Amino acid sequence: MSKEEILSFFYGAVIFRRGPLGWMTPFDPDRLKGKLTSELRDARTGDAVLAEGERVTPRVRAVCCEEGLIDILVGDEQFDRPLFRLGSDQ
Repeated sequence: MSKEEILSFFYGAVIFRRGPLGWMTPFDPDRLKGKLTSELRDARTGDAVLAEGERVTPRVRAVCCEEGLIDILVGDEQFDRPLFRLGSDQ
């Protein structure tokens, strides 16, 4: 096994690609937990789906899926920090 194969066995990959409105990644509701550190934007329209600081609950994730959220925009500044924070004090 190569080093890449070993890493891919233990860790998942998150794919980022450049779209017409900026960097985007597929929406994965399981990756969003806690409070958002920035707005969550739909990559197709550029509209804000969730506001910064909003708590992401299972219900909120289900609503995003029901509304057909496929890809989300990722700002350049988000490559330096996480998209969400975990913890009850925030």
